[in-house]
Amino acid sequence: MKGLRFVAVIITVFSCSSISAAELVPFYEGLAPNTEQLFEKMQKEHRVGSSNSCLYANELVRSTADSDFELRLWSKLTYAYLLLENDSILKAEQLLSDSSILADNDLNGWLKGFYDLDRSLVYSYKGDYFKADRLLRDAIKNTGTEYRELYAKLNALLADNLRYQGKLEQSLVKWFETLNLSEELNDSALIADVFVGRGTVRFLQEDLDRAEQDIQVFFNYNKRIGNKKNVAYGWSLLGLIEYQRGNYQKSIEYNITGYELRKDIHDLKGQGESLNNLALGYMGLKNWTQALRYLQEAIEVKTRANDLTQTTVILNNIGHCFAKLGDKDEALRYFELALEKGVQNGQMRDVVRSYENIIRIHSKEENYRAAFDMQTKLLALKDSLNTAERNEAINELEVRYGTETKEQEIQLLQQEKTIVANRWLTLAMGLFLAIIFGILFIDNQKRKHRQETQLLVAQDELRRLELKNMADQLGHNQKKLALYTENLIKKNELVGQLENRLKETVETAISEPSQGKKIMDDFSSVRILTEDDWNEFKELFDGVHRGLLDRLLETYNGLTLADQRLFLLMKLNLSTIQIANILGVSPDSIKKGRYRLKKKLSLENEMSLQDFVTSF
Repeated sequence: MKGLRFVAVIITVFSCSSISAAELVPFYEGLAPNTEQLFEKMQKEHRVGSSNSCLYANELVRSTADSDFELRLWSKLTYAYLLLENDSILKAEQLLSDSSILADNDLNGWLKGFYDLDRSLVYSYKGDYFKADRLLRDAIKNTGTEYRELYAKLNALLADNLRYQGKLEQSLVKWFETLNLSEELNDSALIADVFVGRGTVRFLQEDLDRAEQDIQVFFNYNKRIGNKKNVAYGWSLLGLIEYQRGNYQKSIEYNITGYELRKDIHDLKGQGESLNNLALGYMGLKNWTQALRYLQEAIEVKTRANDLTQTTVILNNIGHCFAKLGDKDEALRYFELALEKGVQNGQMRDVVRSYENIIRIHSKEENYRAAFDMQTKLLALKDSLNTAERNEAINELEVRYGTETKEQEIQLLQQEKTIVANRWLTLAMGLFLAIIFGILFIDNQKRKHRQETQLLVAQDELRRLELKNMADQLGHNQKKLALYTENLIKKNELVGQLENRLKETVETAISEPSQGKKIMDDFSSVRILTEDDWNEFKELFDGVHRGLLDRLLETYNGLTLADQRLFLLMKLNLSTIQIANILGVSPDSIKKGRYRLKKKLSLENEMSLQDFVTSF
């Protein structure tokens, strides 16, 4: 039952990021007094999760209408960010589209990063995690560490996005990295966000005790500052943990508390999440009818909020309820909708679950053909996911190694500073610290050596896999090229035979010679290597002999298309007759073409053209 519970909730939690747009502005000191007051009011409302922050942000846009370009743009981006936080996703998207001038201006790096942050949030709310991922990675790369606050918050969003995609290990590594950044900045709000993000990933990994500890830090911090929106989110997460432990009634109570709080503050996205989590509790109690009502209401609420982040898992849950109620047709329909949405959003783990649900329905209905087709697709998908996971595991090892090395270097620096700052301590204390430092240093070196050894092993394995993949790909390309060439030869041989038979028939059946000649010419043209054939052949050839044609044309730039075709076909060691069949010409024409090609290549008489082509 535990495994089934986990399938039902995987990636159903929704991030309640409290990234403060106001805290990121790099030109705070340049604000006019009235604008500064609006800024502080907006910041205060935002910190407690109030939607009134949007009202102040809108006033901020109007108050900066006559300011310089960067300040006007900053106020718009801030307003768009707060709209996204308060369910006005379409309005925020429209506001961001008005700022498309960004693409044509040499902007402050902070502004460009802030713009990308807003756009990535739009993509996430739409469930387009692929686009959000690419945008965040580019923004992090372009922003760099010059704007440390923005850099930290972009990393937090990327960690959340990785979790949405089901890449839990990568997400966890990114959360640890963001925790270091937020502690350096002494940013309490961001630290709390990191704890809830890390706790959410640990929950999905079924590490429930540590997940609860992390989430409780976030929950207590927001209760202390009075942020009702985040407190409601905390209730929701704690409810999911109780659900996972099998405490269904307690889970329902926690989620009802969160839902009522979200209704009071008009948090529409949050209400959709709470409804889904409430449904999970009733699913645990096997009250499928009540669970179905909550799930359908959740879909309705999230649609009104233009929030598609949980759509796939909710659709799967609805299908599960219909299946339990005996309505197999409706169950299948919702599982197929979940599959479609999961593929569209890049939530491949949810796609796997949708396939499994559909296969289960078809099997129970004894529709084994459909079940077999779905099982084939599922196995292919799992193979591709396993390959990607192996590559990601190697990358994660390198990232972890780099992160741990950096942490050790920071620890050593802190110890050195402590020694310098406390030179007045007694000699005995100094000797004691020196002994401790030596022990730590030796331990650190041993650990570092062990990690380096592990990394080298992982790198060797990666190189071995890369070489194997390259060899497999080359073999595959060679088979495709050989098969394509063989098909061309067979096709033209068959066309040649039919051409001779047709010629005899035409000569006896058609009294008008010109009409017969036209028919024969039309039929013969079928044997000629068309432009589409040539382009497809070149693409297959280049997969085996990478860059050969480009190198040939760079060395001998006077070669015609006919020369190029002859050279490439000779490279495949085809006979004169085979080449003639492929090109739709006579063997004599091929011989003449060889002679012309040899002259253009400036080969000496005693040197064989075939030997030159083979060795080129």
